[in-house]
Amino acid sequence: MDSMRKVYQESVSTGNMKRNIRELKNKMYAYSEMEQMVRECTCNDAQTPSEMLMKEIAKGTFTVEFSSIMTIVWKRLKDKTNEHHAFKCLVLLEFLLQHGNHEMVLSQVQNNLHHIQGVTSFSLKNANGIDVGHDVREKAHRFLKFFRDQHSVGPVDVAAVALGSGGGGGSGGG
Repeated sequence: MDSMRKVYQESVSTGNMKRNIRELKNKMYAYSEMEQMVRECTCNDAQTPSEMLMKEIAKGTFTVEFSSIMTIVWKRLKDKTNEHHAFKCLVLLEFLLQHGNHEMVLSQVQNNLHHIQGVTSFSLKNANGIDVGHDVREKAHRFLKFFRDQHSVGPVDVAAVALGSGGGGGSGGG
């Protein structure tokens, strides 16, 4: 209890309330270090996820932490209260397809396409009544287009298309 009180007091004194609330939740729910990394990577601020952090998470996809990583990704992808959670989850999924345990991540994406389909209609109004979900919808559409058009390509092509490069270039069957 004292550690939670300390986190709260530090957040009040530094003004970094969101980060400290996340730290408090990490302690309350006893998240593993890897789960904390995924939560940090997909947090609700506007900054791009750290590549160094995503590399550590990608390494975790080759360990017993895989299922806990993906559980948090899918949970946060479904969050309709903040556009940053869903957007950063899609960014992380793209990264994991390229740098993580490709087969396992690809299988998870295929089994959870309905979650990605769900964010193609993501809509969230900011304080001024402006819809801030465009980037989330656009990124989700890119994922789905790939899986509808090219569901039987190899690992390198999967990552290239998911990352938005179009996957052009290689030998196309016909």
